[in-house]
Amino acid sequence: MNSFPLFRQRPKPLIVSSRRPGVPQASRADLIGGIPLGGQRQQSVLNSAEDVETDASSAGPSGAYMMHTVVLADDHAVVRQSLKRLLCQQADLHLVGESGNGLETLSLVKRLQPDLLVTDLMMPGMNGLEVTRRIRLSFPATRVVVISVNGDEPYVSGALRCGANAFVLKTSCGRDLVPAVRAVLAGERFVSPPLGESVS
Repeated sequence: MNSFPLFRQRPKPLIVSSRRPGVPQASRADLIGGIPLGGQRQQSVLNSAEDVETDASSAGPSGAYMMHTVVLADDHAVVRQSLKRLLCQQADLHLVGESGNGLETLSLVKRLQPDLLVTDLMMPGMNGLEVTRRIRLSFPATRVVVISVNGDEPYVSGALRCGANAFVLKTSCGRDLVPAVRAVLAGERFVSPPLGESVS
């Protein structure tokens, strides 16, 4: 398993606070891989167990965690499994459902009403933009993190206009997904660097 070296200097993610400043420091993760998606090889992310630290930022005074429920949507099972590993390493995140298409995702959110939806931008049945728009209209308490291999400005801006609370590049999920989740649960916006420069 080959790890890609982290850059010495890395642009900071765009975080716009609507409640309070500061986002808990994220767990360390390494990039690995190419996973074949849509006929092209895309670098994806996995966390090795020894590199993941459980985030205790949601622990209360008694040490009890405030649990947050999560629905995960991606039409590629291998990618979904990788993202699930990242999320399930966090002691206060509880994955309650997962989906491989947009229509099923809407049904899951309607039934489970999770605190958070992590959804791919491109899915069969209904794309992530429309899923995000409908969920934010019907279930405004559910925060949405959109993930995508495509970081072009129209996709990022479109997701944010549809109500997404965060936009994370799939190639940066190992580094950015958990910080994005922490940010949106704290009422903030998160955009993977350097994408934030185009929407700031």
